[in-house]
Amino acid sequence: MQNMKRMRYLVLLLFIIGMSMPFCKVASADEGGYTIRDYTVHAVLQENNVLEVSETIQVDFSAKRHGIYRYIPTHMYVKRDTSEKQDGSGSRVMNYANKVKDLSVEGWDYETSYENGNYAIRIGDEDSTVEGLQTYQISYRYSMPDDRISNSDFLFYSVLGSGWKTTIDHFAFDVTFEKPLPDQAQSDLQIYSGDYGADENMLDVMYDVSSTGITGEAYDIAENQAITLFTNLPQGYFSGARRTPEWPGKLAMLLTVVLGVVILVIGWWKKDKPLVRTIEFHPPEGMSSAEVGSIVDESVDDIDLMSLIPWWAGKGYLTIEEVPDQKGRTGEHAHIILHRQEKLPADAPEYQKKLYKALFPKDSDTADLSKLKKGFAGKFADAKNALQKIYTGDRKLSKGTALAIVLVCVLCVGYSLAIGFSSQVSLVDHLPFGIVSGVILLALGIVRICLVSRDPLRKRGGWIALSIYALCSWMASLILVLFCCGEDSVLPSAILINSCNLVAIAVLNAGKWIHASGYKREMMGKLLGLRQFIQTAELSQLEMLVEENPSYYYDVLPYAMAFGMMDGWAKRFEGMTIPEPDWYTCGDDHTLFTLLYLNQQMNHHIEQPIRNIQAEAAAEAAASSSVSGGGFSGGGAGGGGGGSW
Repeated sequence: MQNMKRMRYLVLLLFIIGMSMPFCKVASADEGGYTIRDYTVHAVLQENNVLEVSETIQVDFSAKRHGIYRYIPTHMYVKRDTSEKQDGSGSRVMNYANKVKDLSVEGWDYETSYENGNYAIRIGDEDSTVEGLQTYQISYRYSMPDDRISNSDFLFYSVLGSGWKTTIDHFAFDVTFEKPLPDQAQSDLQIYSGDYGADENMLDVMYDVSSTGITGEAYDIAENQAITLFTNLPQGYFSGARRTPEWPGKLAMLLTVVLGVVILVIGWWKKDKPLVRTIEFHPPEGMSSAEVGSIVDESVDDIDLMSLIPWWAGKGYLTIEEVPDQKGRTGEHAHIILHRQEKLPADAPEYQKKLYKALFPKDSDTADLSKLKKGFAGKFADAKNALQKIYTGDRKLSKGTALAIVLVCVLCVGYSLAIGFSSQVSLVDHLPFGIVSGVILLALGIVRICLVSRDPLRKRGGWIALSIYALCSWMASLILVLFCCGEDSVLPSAILINSCNLVAIAVLNAGKWIHASGYKREMMGKLLGLRQFIQTAELSQLEMLVEENPSYYYDVLPYAMAFGMMDGWAKRFEGMTIPEPDWYTCGDDHTLFTLLYLNQQMNHHIEQPIRNIQAEAAAEAAASSSVSGGGFSGGGAGGGGGGSW
């Protein structure tokens, strides 16, 4: 069963990416050079299932050592019959968490820590060594919990653990009972000794048992040998034994369920009104393509800002020239050179000024999109931030985002605590599983909230990716919860499993608490109308619009770029003759200009600087970060072992 517990935590570690390992001081062993001449254990078993333990260990060091270490297990696994008739039908292995308290070591320096399920005691001074015969006296209180069985109590205590990697010449023990031991318990008493797991007295331990206590001794004990006492006791023998409180887990689960239901019910009740799309043939007056692209999904993407290049060109702020490369190649091999024509107006938005200055620094009049100057990525990021900041006050795009995030955080924290406090063994036995499961679902909720604004323009691929991510998150969380189900759980397995399902559904629907602002609803009606027109416009309509405005195609082109619909926009004009814009110059006289050719060049050469921006930003991030670098022998409470160091 100890292997089963290790397996549980191994599975847990598979879900923790980049988890920092605790750097605690381990009681490292330097075996050899010592033997135990005499080992005596005095213990008093109190009525509340607490042992008052005093150990005297006489160690003979044949080589220089700092001292000894002693470790005491804090968990034990006992096979118990939970059936009313005690006929073995309810036999199962119970997990119990024990505690070491009030430790003292007479006359020696010592340090304590928790290591691999053990309470470790390192005795001695790292700046000095000892040799010859030394005596160590260790005293502590060993608290064992209520057994959670309604028909009997038991004593299962290893007076000598199997973890000593040296011989013991003589071992003696006496265990005194604060409450008299019943006759039946005396006759049922078993001594298990020898290798770990032995179910008989292999060491021929000599012992006496009475109503007041048990005494015994053994000689010439080999390394890794144990001595364990086991007997059944009548129900009620122990009174006031420590119990793990159940109310934290139950209360946290109740709050989790209530909040999850509230999120679902109110979220569905607060449905946003459907957007009213208006028929639009022209972009909104006074709104750049970058603003249009950032409004539709409430995200400032790289392409949104780069769409300003043809938008500026159409307004006369720059021209675009296609120049063959050094080998005279055009097309995708050509260089796209931007030529500044005039400065932006003084009242231009800050994000436009930042990007324009990044393209044309220090009054430079040209910019090669394939060779943007070093540091452009940082300035580009500043322009994106400046664009994001314009959506405040009356131009705020959505409301309820902060509340939705708070609700998801509170829900996942409550869920983590409900799962974490669900163990009757101890309050922290399930806590790692609860925390990791909660973090997985929290991440899912935050991702979903961030994607809420993209719903009006959702694409099949995006929803497939989100669905796969949600399914993986739910399965990972559910697997962790399954490790917390069972007889030792405060809550029924069905409640634990369904709480995971409820939280997963709730975090996916928390985005329904987010609603578009009045400004966004007004703008989205127009933008979605324009987008639909770009997607479905008929040739006769376009011919009429081009007749009214010969540059109509180029005026809408930057907005189609922000929508991700450049090619679709060009295909709508198939069969029409659209002259080359005065702000674009082909690479040579032999290049046949078409709208699809222009789109191909714009797409390729706009995407290239975006890739360069992302690569530069990733390189800067990497450069700024750093990596730091029944019973059986040896079972039951107590025991453990030790060694020299």
